[in-house]
Order: sequence, then C-alpha cells, then structure tokens
Amino acid sequence: MTAITGTSATLNGTVNPNGTATTWQFEYGTTTGYGSKEPATATNAGSGTANQAVSASLKNLEPGTTYHYRLIASNADGNTVGLDGVFSTPAASAVTTGGVSNLTTTSATVGCSVDPNGVATSWFVEYGTSTSYGTQTSPQNAGSGTTAVNVSANLTGLQPARTYNYRCVATNANGTVRGANATFSTIDAPGATTGATSALGSTTATVTGKVEPKGRSTSYFFEYGTTTSYGSRTSTSSAGNSTGSVNVSKSLSGLASGTTYHYRLVATSDGGTTRGADATLTTLGPPTVNTGGVSSVTATSAVLLATVNPNGRSTSWWFEYGTSTAYGQRTSTRSLGSSTRNESVSIQISGLQPGTTFHYRVVAQSGAGTSRGGNGSFATAGPPSVATGTLPVASLGPGGAKVTGVVNPRGLVTTAWFEYGPSPAYGQRTAQVSVGSGTADVPFEAEIRGVKPGSRTFFRLVAVSEAGSAIGVGKSFGTPVASVLGRRCTIAGTQGHDVLVGTPGPDVICGLAGNDVIRGLGGDDVLAGGPGNDVLNGGDGADIIDGGTGDDIIKGEAGGDRLLGKAGNDQILGGTGGDTIEGGPGDDSAVVDELDKLASIERRR
Repeated sequence: MTAITGTSATLNGTVNPNGTATTWQFEYGTTTGYGSKEPATATNAGSGTANQAVSASLKNLEPGTTYHYRLIASNADGNTVGLDGVFSTPAASAVTTGGVSNLTTTSATVGCSVDPNGVATSWFVEYGTSTSYGTQTSPQNAGSGTTAVNVSANLTGLQPARTYNYRCVATNANGTVRGANATFSTIDAPGATTGATSALGSTTATVTGKVEPKGRSTSYFFEYGTTTSYGSRTSTSSAGNSTGSVNVSKSLSGLASGTTYHYRLVATSDGGTTRGADATLTTLGPPTVNTGGVSSVTATSAVLLATVNPNGRSTSWWFEYGTSTAYGQRTSTRSLGSSTRNESVSIQISGLQPGTTFHYRVVAQSGAGTSRGGNGSFATAGPPSVATGTLPVASLGPGGAKVTGVVNPRGLVTTAWFEYGPSPAYGQRTAQVSVGSGTADVPFEAEIRGVKPGSRTFFRLVAVSEAGSAIGVGKSFGTPVASVLGRRCTIAGTQGHDVLVGTPGPDVICGLAGNDVIRGLGGDDVLAGGPGNDVLNGGDGADIIDGGTGDDIIKGEAGGDRLLGKAGNDQILGGTGGDTIEGGPGDDSAVVDELDKLASIERRR
C-alpha cells in the first residue's frame, strides 16, 4: 500500500504469468466481501516467466475507514487469489453545525465546531431557504490542530421573516465533512398601520393606528408636519410584545387652525423599524364665507345674501354695510350652528338712502377665528328721471297744447304729471298718471287746455315714487290768437324767435311765441306779436298792430295806424299819419305828433 489519503490509496502487488497469457485486477471493499474492482476490467500481465509488479489507484474512499483488498490473476490454467490485505484511510476533520445568535431581520450569526485532526483544514457554511442551500460563506482557516475549534460566520442579505437551512462544512487533504442540517428564522420587523384621526379641533387632533409587535418588544410614535418631511414627532410609547395587532393613538396639540398636516405611525423593535403610510388631516379653520348677491332691492331696503360654512365649529354671522368699503354699519348677529357644509344665509337691511350705492360683506366668527367675505355692492332705487319734451307744432292751438316728456321709473311705482301756468311759478297741473315700475324710459304726454289765446304758458314734467320726486326742465309755449279782429292769420310764426315779413298786399301776421320781428310791408296789415318781446313794424298802409304780451316795440310808420301795446312795458312810435295809440297794462311810452290820437298811455314824448 502506498499514497494513502483520506479518500485515495494505491494498491501494489506482483504477478508471474508462468509462461501463459495472464490478466489481473484488485478487489477491495470495507469487508472481505470486497465488492469493488480496480481496474474495472482485468489488465493484461503478458505471458512471461518472471514476477511483474502491478498497482492500482483507488479514489473516492471514505476518510477514516478500513478497507480490505486482494490481487487476483487469471489465465487458461485458472485463477490465483492473493492474500487479503488491510489498510485504513486517515480520518478527515470533524465538524459540528452549531446554533444561531445575533438574529435580525436580514442577518444572523451561525456557529460551528471544527476538529482538523492534525491536518490543515478550512471551513465554511452553506445556507439557503431549502436543503439545497445554494449560498456559502467564504472558506476560513481552522488550523491543523488535534482539538475542536469553535468558529462562527455572519450571514447577511437575508429576507425578514424567512426560514433558512444551514450546515457547517470542513475540508482538508483527507476529505470534506458536512455537518448536520439546522434551521433558523429571521426576525420580522413590527407592523405599523397609520389610522384615521379623531377629536379634530382647530389646534388639536388625535391620530390613531395599529402596531403588530410580532412577538418582539416594540415601541411606537407618530411623525407629523405640514409636509411629508414631517419634522415633528410625538413621545415614544410601548406597544408590548404580542403577536397580534395593538390599537395605539397619540394626541397632537399646538397645531395651526385651518391647516393640512401629514402624519404616519412608526414602530420599532429589534427586528427593525417600520413606517406606516402617510395620511393627512386638516385642522378646523375659521368659517368659510362667500358674500353673495342681493335681492328685493327697493329705495330704502335690500336683502343681503351669502353662504357660510362653520367648518365644524359653533359659528355666528352678520353683515357689515355702508356707503364705502369702510362699511360703518352692521346687522344683528345670528347663530348658524356647527355643520361642515355651506349654509345659505340672508338678512334684510332697511332705512337706506334712495339712489345710493352701498357696499356690504358677510362676516362669520367661531372659536377658530373670524372670516370676512369679499366686498359686494348694490344701489338702492333712486327717484325717477324725467325729461320735459319739445312741443309738437301740430299740437298747438289757440286754447292750449299737447305737451310731452319722458319718465324712467327706475324700478319703482311712479306717477307723473305736468305743472303749468302763465309764469314759472306754474300754479296748475294736469292729472296724475301712473307710468309703472319699469327701468326703461316711458313716453308721457298730457293736454293743457283753457289757455288764453295769444299768451305764453310755462310747463314742466314732474314724477314721483317712494324714492322721491324728479322735476324736469321748465319750458314754455305761446298760443296763437284765434283771429285778429275776426280775421284769420295769413302768416304765422313758431314757438321760437321768428322774422316774419308780409306781402305788398294786406296781411294778417301772427307772431305766436318767441321774440319776433314782424314787418307788414305795403297794404293795410294786421300784426299780432303774441307772447314775447316783439318788434312790430306796420310799414305803409293803415295797419292794426297788436303787441300782445311782452315788452314790445311797435312802429306804426306811414298811414293812419291803430297801435295796441297790450300787456308789457311797450315802446310805441306812431310814425306819420293819424294814429290811434292804446298802451294797455304796463309801463308804456309813446312818441306821437299832433295828428295822433292817444287813447291811453302812461307817458309820452
């Protein structure tokens, strides 16, 4: 026997063919029953007559094992069997799989015992989630001593809450020995489930959650803040070491009202730290308000509208109002309750000034603060507007006229009429007529009758509603004379200032209203000035000149004229010819000669 190791050996012997072709092979095994052959096929030893050395190498032997072997030679004469031989392979190192320490969610330390049996020996640990292992540590030196050495290896990169198989392996020149399989389970980190909030206030809240200690002593706290960076945390408390879920909660205080906060539950044990999902809460803020519109606006009142959300706090509300955004007035305070929805509110204000713009806003207050709505504005209904119209010429007659105008009720029930009279003091009026309550211009007209022909009448439009009254601009018209000395007018003026010139023949010229200039030219003319300060020149011929009302200048010119000043402060010039002059009411003056007949005059020259 030569070259014996823990797993191999070389068998030696001699064979003499004695002149006959001979083959040989070794039988070996752990008993004298042998059971194995080497080489597997008999080998030729030739046919010589001398001893021939033969050998065979055995492999895959078991370390520390006794083997039996013998040499067999065969030829045509039969088999020759050598004596039984015995050899023992040296023992390999001894290895024992040990226990586990420093167990975490992702790592563990496993121990081994290795006896090198006097041969330089290395060792490692095989491990994995099955007995196929699949992973091993780096080989480490166990020395070459003859006593057992306790060694350990750190296993890392493990999965939490997972069962692992492992065994210790030792190897040296005498072979490799594998220890028994053992198992361990990594620790599971605690469970942490962020829950809902309760007892929500404007500056406080209670946050809740569930912790699963999974059999390990576990503590917890909550992180919170206005972002997912959190920044604040509660105190730490124990959740115990049960294997079930534990309900936990913490009270938060010193929060800002009406603010959204992020929070999460954090649980820690020797198995690691687990952070629950992010959740949010919003502290109760001051009421949410929205200034609305207005309704039922009159000259002195309106109903103000708004919405108020108490945001879960007992809330009161009112309106501020006034003629500027400084407001200055407020309604009574009303209670709204503590709902979390938008509530419609309204209140009537009265005693307002007609035709005035008012500003207003809603105000709501709770324990979380005071909120003011945006500014709104409205205008109370004002007095009606009026415009005295022009006088249609076609409506004018000797006894009066149809007068017109425009009224805008501005949304309130309105009546209208005309005031009229012989002077701007008026003194008379037409019947009152309703023009409705719209917001558009309404044409308005009335008949003024009973006016003296050839006189001036002043008139103006008046309208009134609950917001007040409106008076139009005063205007006037002059009525024509129906006839002059029974003769119908052949030339007539207008309501304005006219220049009227007759023909060479006899004319009847009526000035109507306005400050007119009238000239008769030739012929026996009749000139009637009418209302207004007129200049009347009869021209040639025997003329009749009636100044009418107003301060007139009357010139007879040539011919025997009849000059009538009528009302007003008149200047009467007779001219050539025998004139008849009547001044009439007023402070008149006359220029006459010896041919004139002065019927009545206040003074002469």
